[in-house]
Amino acid sequence: MKTSNVTALAACVAVLAVTGQASAVPPAQPNGRVHNVSKSSLPMGSAANAPNFVRLKAQNGSGETGKATLRKSGADVVVTLRMQGASGNVQPAHIHEGTCAKLNPAPKYPLHPLTHGTSVTTVKNVSIAQLIARPYAINVHRSTDDLQSYVACGNISMK
Repeated sequence: MKTSNVTALAACVAVLAVTGQASAVPPAQPNGRVHNVSKSSLPMGSAANAPNFVRLKAQNGSGETGKATLRKSGADVVVTLRMQGASGNVQPAHIHEGTCAKLNPAPKYPLHPLTHGTSVTTVKNVSIAQLIARPYAINVHRSTDDLQSYVACGNISMK
């Protein structure tokens, strides 16, 4: 492969990593959080804009797994949920204080319900730094009729 092609390929991979458009789910870190790029590998000033990934693990035998992408957008955070094995029901989702193991049942930040396994929500006036400074988790419910059944959860931070 020519040097110019290698450079162009590397640039494309970097753009995909920073924009969160890469299709593969990165490996989980020991604390359960998933990152697509290390902040030290980004150009100065762009680390704050890099998306963060949270792996959503199945709960209660649901078989539903996925990932949440958290991306800075001005003073807000855009949360994108993508689930595999989703039931087809409209599924409420929230950011809760606590961890998946010890969740505060009252939602801190409501997210748009998932339809066909996908949801995109802009959480106003909150930063990624705020969401990783204390324990928060993203929780997905079975349906609007069955809010007591959790089908997936992922820890944003376990601090």
